Amino acid sequence: MTGDRDGQAAGKANHAGQSRGRDSRHAQVLAGRWAWALFARSAGVSAVPDIPVTLVLLAIPVTLALASVIAAGPGWDAARLRPASVLRTE
Repeated sequence: MTGDRDGQAAGKANHAGQSRGRDSRHAQVLAGRWAWALFARSAGVSAVPDIPVTLVLLAIPVTLALASVIAAGPGWDAARLRPASVLRTE
């Protein structure tokens, strides 16, 4: 029974550590954004990212289609090979 209680205590301690880590990550993100805004103002650039969402959303299917087209040739060649005959010649 004592081993079970030790495991419960360790689990609670682990959970408490995770929530503190999550809080520190939020603080790190906020500190990073603040530091970037400070640097951007001093450099004379916009602190807010200007990313065209439609372009990003269009790039995803285009990239997947291009990857499929590029992989089609080697995939077609590999599908037509007879593994036993290829391995026998090596």
